[in-house]
Amino acid sequence: MKIKSSVRTIQSVQRAIDILNLFDFSRKEISLSEICDATKLNKSTTYGLISTLLKNGYLDKNQTSGKYTLGGVLLAKASTRESPINVNISALGSPKLDVLVNQYCMTGTLFAHYANTLTCLKMLSPINGYSVTFELETNMAYHAAASGKLLLAHHTNEEVEKILTKSPFVRYTDSTIMDINTLLNELEIIRARGYSIEDDEIQIGIFSIASPIYEHNDIFAGTMSLTGATQATKMRLKNIIEDITTATKEISSFL
Repeated sequence: MKIKSSVRTIQSVQRAIDILNLFDFSRKEISLSEICDATKLNKSTTYGLISTLLKNGYLDKNQTSGKYTLGGVLLAKASTRESPINVNISALGSPKLDVLVNQYCMTGTLFAHYANTLTCLKMLSPINGYSVTFELETNMAYHAAASGKLLLAHHTNEEVEKILTKSPFVRYTDSTIMDINTLLNELEIIRARGYSIEDDEIQIGIFSIASPIYEHNDIFAGTMSLTGATQATKMRLKNIIEDITTATKEISSFL
């Protein structure tokens, strides 16, 4: 005789999971009414669950269509899985990043790209000397961060505008780009020179340089960035750019 094993589940959690499971390649955007119909939940309960998922970044809302999509937090967490490309970026990039971090006394990061999201694989600080410390935001400021602008530069202008509907312009300093035309012009410059900078755009006195990492067929796979005090960084900017772009080209050659 088989004995059925019962597993206790939390109803509200299961309902939230049921909502997330509605999304797939054929249904990337879903309306409130469609979610209600699919889950057989009333509108009030469904709206409460959606609001909670929105607040925590597991869902996003398309302000144009009013429909919901999977959120950046969920996509970012998916990208942290030990995929071969992420493992390789970390394994190949960490030693090179460590050298640059200690050579220039700057904070270094490696980001992996997945579904228009960047996830930090590694953050390093120099062993000796002064360096800038900062906290990574859950939702990257794509219009302001060096690595965020580098990601946008690998999309068409139409795709950039669509991405930014879910990541609106936020002013951090007087240097923050706050309109689409200025940003698109900046992205053209980034595409031409092959790297991105962040000059007091998120925090006064902080300067970052980000260089792209590619896998085979020139597919954008992530970034390496160095962050330091603006004045000190600008004094050595030419050498820093040369060294970080050389490092990312070497990493890319093995992916």
